[in-house]
Amino acid sequence: MEVDGNATIASIVAPLGMPPASVKLVVLNGVFVPPSERADLARELLQDAARRPAIVYVPTRREADSFAAELKQDFPAAAYHAGLESERRKRVQNAFFGGDLQVVVATIAFGMGIDKPDIRTVIHTALPGSLEAYYQEVGRAGRDGAPSRAVLMHAYADRFTHDYFFDRDYPDVSVLENIYARLVDEARPKETIQAMVRMDPDVFDKAIEKLWIHGGAVVDAAENLKRGTEDWRELYQAQAEHKLAQIELMIRYTQSSECRMLGLVRHFGDYADAQQRCGICDFCAPDESIAQSFRPATDTERKAAGRILSALKKSGRKATGRLHSEVFADYSLDRDGFEQVLGAVARAGWVEMSAASFQQDGRRVDYRLAALSAAGRSTVQAMPWRCSSAHAAAAPF
Repeated sequence: MEVDGNATIASIVAPLGMPPASVKLVVLNGVFVPPSERADLARELLQDAARRPAIVYVPTRREADSFAAELKQDFPAAAYHAGLESERRKRVQNAFFGGDLQVVVATIAFGMGIDKPDIRTVIHTALPGSLEAYYQEVGRAGRDGAPSRAVLMHAYADRFTHDYFFDRDYPDVSVLENIYARLVDEARPKETIQAMVRMDPDVFDKAIEKLWIHGGAVVDAAENLKRGTEDWRELYQAQAEHKLAQIELMIRYTQSSECRMLGLVRHFGDYADAQQRCGICDFCAPDESIAQSFRPATDTERKAAGRILSALKKSGRKATGRLHSEVFADYSLDRDGFEQVLGAVARAGWVEMSAASFQQDGRRVDYRLAALSAAGRSTVQAMPWRCSSAHAAAAPF
């Protein structure tokens, strides 16, 4: 399902039959988890019967099938995705609505067909493609007004996963140009054009799909191709840039060191509610997070926090990417570790995070800025810390 990037909270929740406020009652948890550990954590979280019924969103049909099979060993669960026959999907839906199934494992692209008021937990084991899609998906939880939670698992490596899918789904414009140059006003078989360009079949099919969508190619029922309009390039490039921007915003949301709900409502332009923390997400109430546990920080983590604070005291506001590369130019702390420590000092109130952007080659590039708060400027000495165990960002006492 493709969601309008200009959507508002009201336009997104209206089809769900819920007021915007109901989404804001869901406890949002973002948790750093390497991809290889996500299935185990999701299974662990759902052992508590109070966290079911639940939806688990996974990136592929294969993972939906395999993880549903794992969960069946503990409680009734089933996969739900576009690869299932219509009758099978209907049976899964009916069983879930009727209470015979406690967990549905759905693909991100297809899970929007699920609608049940008493869902207690929504878990994402992969990043949604946009904040709009994420807002809709977590909106499936707690529609009855009872306590519910959403857990978003992420790691810095997710960026590379999204880059892979983007490159697959949006071939370089030169690939489309190569095909378009061989199309003529008279329809010719698809195989003829493919033989002319000598292109990988999957890449060729994707490029033809994009040309057809944006008017550069006309495709008939027999898959014969002919030339379409010449103004397809601008439309295609605009769509690709929009998709990239959506992915970047989603990744930046997971890395943010602020109230989870504030980040969402601000994105949708709800500035009236963007001034006050929700008080219940993993940033506002880390002790209540079901996906995190904390331990005392190591000496290395305390030293890293001190280096970050000292650097910000000297430089003032700085982009987080540059802050990491400059402060840890010795590679003593990787980007994921840096984000955990940065989140800790933000939770402590010592660092304030803000969003910024710039234009490059006609595209908007978003990034985050970090700056010392008033408390941070007066306190750059070491303090007692507690950091997460395997599945969370660091947080201070």
